[in-house]
Amino acid sequence: MFLKIKSYYPIERYCIESEVIEIENLEGMELKFTVIKNDDLDSAYLMYPSLCRSFELLQDKIKHYREYEGKKENTYLVINADEPYVDEVIDILKRHGHWG
Repeated sequence: MFLKIKSYYPIERYCIESEVIEIENLEGMELKFTVIKNDDLDSAYLMYPSLCRSFELLQDKIKHYREYEGKKENTYLVINADEPYVDEVIDILKRHGHWG
């Protein structure tokens, strides 16, 4: 399976498409989460300080909306899809009905 990753930068109003990477065993995976590495976020804050407050406001709005819907705050475990053990993790997720 080929996974095409797009990065969007709405403030500057342009889109950058990264290279197409080949990752095996991702068949049936639903891309339903957005992950931002904290170091990348820190770098973006340094480059675009005005975005810091906007991002914090967005996070706060999402948190309040989830509370309004009766949803709890979640903590997630994230792995990179190119890790050598990813197939084992995928098998565990499938076995427990958390794939797709």
